[in-house]
Amino acid sequence: MKNDVTAAAERLDYIFNRAAPWCLVDSMSILHVMEHSDNREVRERLLSAIRVPRKNTPIIGLRDTLNDMYRRLKESLKEE
Repeated sequence: MKNDVTAAAERLDYIFNRAAPWCLVDSMSILHVMEHSDNREVRERLLSAIRVPRKNTPIIGLRDTLNDMYRRLKESLKEE
């Protein structure tokens, strides 16, 4: 999943569109693995997936974590 675009896209769709909010908590380790992917498209999809939830996830404690991840992803994509 770290470098497989199809698997990453399916997982992101499940986490952010079909699952309950608590699924995001359970999936943070997967998101961190995707964040460090060598595949630029995986990181771009992750960036797109967390763009809105980082501001309005019902689990307020995750907002800072998602904002930090968003910032790091933007910086890493800008550097390439």
